Amino acid sequence: MQYPPASFTKHVLAFSFVALLLRQIYVAIHRLFFHPLSGFPGPLLAGATSLYKTYYDVFKGGEMLQKTHELHSIYGAYFFEFRFPQVHLGFFFLLTGPVVRIGPNEVS
Repeated sequence: MQYPPASFTKHVLAFSFVALLLRQIYVAIHRLFFHPLSGFPGPLLAGATSLYKTYYDVFKGGEMLQKTHELHSIYGAYFFEFRFPQVHLGFFFLLTGPVVRIGPNEVS
């Protein structure tokens, strides 16, 4: 007889895998909806994990700086309107946003 039985080892491994998966799901939900930085705009993957930044830094050869500028133009476009009703004149300004979330605990 083997010690411990093979079925016991399989059950422990399966339970461990499910527990780690549930923990990662819990952490991702917390980071996306309940974290203090959750109100800042940005990609969901960047808010949930560090894989977004790692992908652009490691696998894309350090292109995170260019991606950060792109994210500012995508998520940070704000239109400001100034009206002067007395003279029927208005101005529109397009500004890029000052803050974009690029990681779970990081904004740019």
